[in-house]
Amino acid sequence: MREKGSFYALGFVNLPKASSTLHQSELIRLLRYHIHSKSLIHAHLFHDYSIRCGHDTYSLICCLLLQFYFKCGAFNDVVRLFDITRPYRDNNILSWNLVIGSCVRQGEYLDAFRYFDEMQCGGIAYDKFTFIQVLSACTTLEEGLLVYDRIQGSGLEFDTIVGTATVTMFGINGDVHNAERAFDDILVRNVVSWNALLSVYVQNKQFSKAISLFDRIYEEGISPDKVSFVIFFTALARHPIYIGNCKKVHACAIYVCILHDNVVMTSLIYMYGRHGLLSDAKMIFDQSDERNIVSWNAMIAVYVQQGYVDDALNIYNLMKFYGVMPDKVTFISLLDTCKSSTALSQAKLIHMTILHSEIPTDTVMVTSLLNAYGKCGAVHTARALFDTMISKNIISWNAMIALYVQDDHGKESIQLFNDLQCQSIMPNKVTFIEIFSACCTLQKGKLLHTHFIHSGFVIDDVVASSIISMYGKCGSAMDAQEVFRQLHNHTTNSWNALIAAYGLNGNAEEAIELFKGMIHRGTIPDDITFVSLLAACSHAGLLGHGEKVFEEMLSVHHLTPTVEHYTCMVDLFGRAGHSEKAKGFLDKVSHSDRLPLLLIILATCQNWMDVNLGRWAFEQSIQLDEKCTPAYICMQNIYAASGMQNIHME
Repeated sequence: MREKGSFYALGFVNLPKASSTLHQSELIRLLRYHIHSKSLIHAHLFHDYSIRCGHDTYSLICCLLLQFYFKCGAFNDVVRLFDITRPYRDNNILSWNLVIGSCVRQGEYLDAFRYFDEMQCGGIAYDKFTFIQVLSACTTLEEGLLVYDRIQGSGLEFDTIVGTATVTMFGINGDVHNAERAFDDILVRNVVSWNALLSVYVQNKQFSKAISLFDRIYEEGISPDKVSFVIFFTALARHPIYIGNCKKVHACAIYVCILHDNVVMTSLIYMYGRHGLLSDAKMIFDQSDERNIVSWNAMIAVYVQQGYVDDALNIYNLMKFYGVMPDKVTFISLLDTCKSSTALSQAKLIHMTILHSEIPTDTVMVTSLLNAYGKCGAVHTARALFDTMISKNIISWNAMIALYVQDDHGKESIQLFNDLQCQSIMPNKVTFIEIFSACCTLQKGKLLHTHFIHSGFVIDDVVASSIISMYGKCGSAMDAQEVFRQLHNHTTNSWNALIAAYGLNGNAEEAIELFKGMIHRGTIPDDITFVSLLAACSHAGLLGHGEKVFEEMLSVHHLTPTVEHYTCMVDLFGRAGHSEKAKGFLDKVSHSDRLPLLLIILATCQNWMDVNLGRWAFEQSIQLDEKCTPAYICMQNIYAASGMQNIHME
């Protein structure tokens, strides 16, 4: 309890001394006046005074104190006061909304649902603010559907704010169908409602629907705002559409005068950059009146994504010339340029620059450094950096484990997993996902699967997909199928994992049938789906099926092929002996991404004893990486297979 004189020290001149007591109505008036100060000290003092005066059991004063604490961000105090004053307080909806909202803001979602259920048991009617708070606490689709059921029939399903929150919730949990249902229920849709559904489509990679919806916004007479354009530019960036559509929307953004906004401009840069239209991206960047660190970083990022390392470094140097200090995002983008052994010196230089800058080397930065060293083949350097870290959290442990997994050091990754547990650091889902990837024996895989379950984790979509992939790699498509069968909701990820599992085990035709079943059930395939299908066709030598799958990816599902897709196609044609057709795919990828494709062509030339094409592929390979050992080995094998063993290579 605080001293009585503390009221006056803080200037509460309207509060009487201990010798007198304010009437309840006067205390309520003062509370309502001071509540907007958002001063936690004032809130505590009013609370103390109400206790002294015996007013703390008055329902309205309790509710005002809850509001005061909530406005101060003292959410723990809200929960404590709510529970303490239950016997004296009327069950008004505002106090329940405040305690639920406090739980949500602290991330205590289970407590939020507990109070939500208590309201129902106590016969307290929900209002729209109750539903808005609880909807944001739904971390699983099951929870979301429970809340959605309670909204139905209340009349609030037609409310603009509740409907919009419901759309957002379903989108976050990957249920596009119910998001559309909730959107259709809204009687009066504003631009926020349309943006919510637009965001749902983008989050769930349904870019064609996002593009169609943007046209509907205009048809409904709604003026899109800058959020609409940012979301839409994101959809266009990920969709392989005619670039004229990008130009059209760009012109529309100019018409409504929002291009001056830096966020909109940055999104536009990313959109053009993603489609390889770097001159357009650079034009937008150059025309900007105010370029901040975000726009500089955007320009660097698009050059990095397209493999133009020198241009990215030039922008970085130009940024420093204009006095714009690089930040963490800048260096993370630059580290992403370090993707081969030839870039190791560059990675070390960037590392040194970071150390000499004022940017703290937090977990995110160290993780990026670890990844850069890993991509450069310097796993031991990465491990040395990891060992020097004074404070390691689960994120840094996971990063190092992932590097070992990516570099096929399965034994080392599992050893690091064991070391992690010896340090009394609890593995999380990400840890297990990486370890599942490292597992290569069925026995160990089943042990890890059991370990995960006994750790108390729930098998969600991502984890299930990892376990399915693990069983597929360990040669047990049956176990993979069983994990898939036990899932309540089959997402694109889980379908992809099962398709890949069948493909890895030589069941390409079964993988294709699974794909047909996936489409039949309304699940939208993504890039990974087609990588798995093409890889399965390649390994099984199903050239015709592979060509059909690739064509369907382009014409039916409108997906832009990535390096991985082209790699599969090169392998597919190479195995069939169509080396020249395989070579034709090289022009479709950036210069820096050609090395894996060239190595496949080299392997193909080894099988078919094509010395001329092999020599060409070898020369191209060493231009990209002069120390590329696999290229030298393949070329030597080509010479040997062709009876040219006496030729020595430099």
